[in-house]
Amino acid sequence: MTEIILTIGPASSSTELIRRMNGIATRFRLNTGHLRPDQLREVLDRLAEEFTRSGKVLPVTLDLQGAKLRIGSYPSVETMPPSVELRFGAASDDPGIIAVPHERFLRETQPGDLLCLNDRRVILRVIRRSGETALHAECLQTGPLSARKGLNCPSRGYTLDAIPEGDRDSIGIGNRYPFVEYALSFVRDGSEAALFRPLTGTRRLIAKIEQPAALSALKALDDAFDEHWLCRGDLGAEADIRDLGRLQRSFIDAFPTLRKPKILAGEVLGSTVKLPFPTRSEIVHLYDCLCTGFNGFVLSDETAQGGHVPEVLSFLEHFFSTNSADSQTKNW
Repeated sequence: MTEIILTIGPASSSTELIRRMNGIATRFRLNTGHLRPDQLREVLDRLAEEFTRSGKVLPVTLDLQGAKLRIGSYPSVETMPPSVELRFGAASDDPGIIAVPHERFLRETQPGDLLCLNDRRVILRVIRRSGETALHAECLQTGPLSARKGLNCPSRGYTLDAIPEGDRDSIGIGNRYPFVEYALSFVRDGSEAALFRPLTGTRRLIAKIEQPAALSALKALDDAFDEHWLCRGDLGAEADIRDLGRLQRSFIDAFPTLRKPKILAGEVLGSTVKLPFPTRSEIVHLYDCLCTGFNGFVLSDETAQGGHVPEVLSFLEHFFSTNSADSQTKNW
């Protein structure tokens, strides 16, 4: 069976859409980086009610921050100022100041480093420091940015040595629901599982592969985690985006050695955020990936904040009804 993992977000929060997604998905996903604790409890309560009503209970994957870095609150902009300051803090209402709630990151980043935000839609270059926890940067590539988007520094790895407080809160809430499982962002070598297992217990713990270093540690990840997600959004920000095809191929080449399921994530049907139907390239690529041995895929922005969620669901219904009997695919 092909895993169809659909993310619930602002664009798919209506009861009607959640019920329709429950008829198509094999799992739901919630990005805890965009949810306050009260919001997380509210969505899980709504899903529990839907599962009771329908008699169909699906796993719900809580996507934990792990070692992933995010900016704080920030006003939504379509283009960035020519220069910005990155300053330690939780919030900013000035487009010229980006709040970064990661003091260690600000201390370790140096002039000359490139910073990629919002899956490389924005690229900054640090030009100078201002004290211990403030950086001044010039904008090399402008684009949209909003609150709590991802922050990457490809030249510097960030090692997770303790569970972030937000992840502890999310796990504490999630463990109250029997259908919840967890995905861990920015794993590097498998050691992260030992940090989280005491809290997550026997629930499924998923390794999100978002750094090139993780592709060199797949055996250790396979031993430590229950599933692999190849997440091309942050992977394309951590590496040179032109290398993304080669990195995905290296992951596929390792399939014969991996015992755990392999899931594709990151702009699988990315054009549907703005368009009502996937591109031909996306349709062919999805089919080829499932034939290659991926056990399923994750839709993120496509269903969480895209403008055409009903059309995406219609496409999935048609796509799988058309291809389900095709003997060329390994998972159908």
